[in-house]
Order: sequence, then structure tokens, then C-alpha cells
Amino acid sequence: MSISQLTFVTTYRCPLQCDFCGTSCGPRETEALSPDFMKDMIDTVNSWGLLELVVFTGGEPFLFRNRLVELVEHCSSLNVMTRIVTSAYWATSKEVALARLSELLTAGLTEINFSVDDFHQEFVSLDCIGNAMDAAEELGIPYLLAHKQFRSSTITHEYLESALERKLIQFRPGEQNPPCNLISTGITVPIGRGSNSVSSDEWMPSESDKPWVGACSSVMESIVVAPSMDVEICCGITRRSLPELTIGSLKEQSLSEILRQGNQDLIVNWLALEGPESIRQFVLAHNPNLELPERYANSCHLCDTLFSNETVRETLRTHGHRKIHELAVRRSLLECARASGAK
Repeated sequence: MSISQLTFVTTYRCPLQCDFCGTSCGPRETEALSPDFMKDMIDTVNSWGLLELVVFTGGEPFLFRNRLVELVEHCSSLNVMTRIVTSAYWATSKEVALARLSELLTAGLTEINFSVDDFHQEFVSLDCIGNAMDAAEELGIPYLLAHKQFRSSTITHEYLESALERKLIQFRPGEQNPPCNLISTGITVPIGRGSNSVSSDEWMPSESDKPWVGACSSVMESIVVAPSMDVEICCGITRRSLPELTIGSLKEQSLSEILRQGNQDLIVNWLALEGPESIRQFVLAHNPNLELPERYANSCHLCDTLFSNETVRETLRTHGHRKIHELAVRRSLLECARASGAK
């Protein structure tokens, strides 16, 4: 398991308080990572020779102002790409957006994502999104609209095209995409403050679709450093500080020690090799009276459901050891196949 992407949840503070924010960010939150600490982490991971991309998200990373520019500049000096994920609340005019993004462009910013949906736009005008897009396009900064929706959402792909007066192109992973007017549309995962208020009809996949099944490709390929200085194993959107998805604290251990620990962790290997549906089936086999839903919006939704359930945790603590040998064999075979392919 190699680390090619490092994500910093720079702060839990955010001018917005969206209903479906898994990390429950908001204006009253105060936890944040030190910019100097983030620089040290970037240097550490980069020294291993595998780091390709650093993502700054939140909360709202633009609350760091000039220090965000310094962090991007630091990554650029190491030839590491950077992405910022923001609500664009700061883009109150095109002139303001140009000023803010010009600094980041000079620092070496690689790309920027603008979060847009019914929930963000309860707090941020679509005019801000338009201003930020116009400025990014004028400056030549690649950008993408990170768009989520329920079935009854007002702000759809078509709605955005009309409101922003431009054709939006659906992002296609692994393919050549244009640098601007990109949109990545997906279902809003029912995690966060509003999760109990939404009907499953709003997010339920079609009968033929099972997006929660299969190994999780982001586990330990991308790690997340939270404002608490906890290290999390993926860039998913589960709720804050689920113990099974947290492999250590940088307050207590070095990153290399935490990653060694994570590579030997049962849940980490299980998710990476087989995925959360395999864990759900295992838990149900050993606790048939446990009631768990049959269908999920995606694997993040299933992970959140599993690891926020104390009965699931207790079942895994009691019976999980029975899976260790099988996963160890699969891991060994995978490592052998990788080694053979490298020759």
C-alpha cells in the first residue's frame, strides 16, 4: 500500500453548516491544523518518493488566507500537485475571485474544486460559483464542480447549466478531460446532520446497481490528516473520527509508525481487499439477529453504517480474528503478483 495522495482536513471551521456534512463542520468549530505542521507532513511523505498530490479541504481551507498560498507554494517547490476544495464563499465578485486565485496560481496551484448543491447554496450564492469559475478559466486554473444531489434536488446538472450559462461536461475518471466547465455529479450520501430527515427514495440505487460492493481502492492509497491530528485511512465522507477508520494520532506517533500499524490492521486490509460489503456479510453471519439495511448509496455510506453501530463493532471484536488468515493469504498473493509485475 503506497501513499500517493495526502489530504488535509485543514479545519472543521466553515462559514456554512450543511445538513449532509459528514464531518459536521460549521462556523462554531475551532479545530484546525497548523500550517507549519502540514508542511512537515508534506516533507515527510514526499521524502518517501511516492507523493503525487496534496489536497486541502475542510471545513473551508480559504479561511487560512495567506498561509494557504504558502502551503501551495511549498508543494509546488517539491513538484507535487495541489488541489483545493472550497465552497467559493469568498468569490463575491469576479475581481475578488481573480485576486484570490491569482495568488494561488503564482504559488503553483494545480486545480481547484468548487462544492455546489442544494445544501451549500443555502449559504452561498450561485453568483459566487460563477465568479470563481470565470476567474479560474481566465487564469487557466483547471477546475471542477463537485456536485451532489438527491432525486428531488433543485440544483441539478441542467439547472446549473442554465443558471451559470455554460455547458458543463461530466468528468470521466481515467480519461482525458477538458480543464474547465467540468462537473462531477453524484448522489448525496445520507450522512450528517440531516441524515435522519431524508427518505431512502431520495438516494436508493437502482435494482441493478450495487455501488457499495467491492474492494475500496482509496484505502491507504490516500490518507487523511484531520484537525485532531488523527490519521484516517481514506478520503471518504464518513462521519468524524470513526475508530475503525482511524489508524493513529500524530500527537502520539510518527506517521511512518502509524502507517506500519495500519498496514497490519484487520479492518484496513479487509476494506482494501474485499470492501465493506464483505464485512457486512461476515457480521450478519455471526449475528443473524442484527438488522442492517440491504442497500446503500455507496461504500462510504455502508462504512459509516457499519462502524457507527456498536453491535457491529462488538461482533467484529469477538469474531474478526477468524478472518485474519484468509486476508493474510490474499494479501500475500497480491504482493507476489505486484512483485512479479515489477520485474
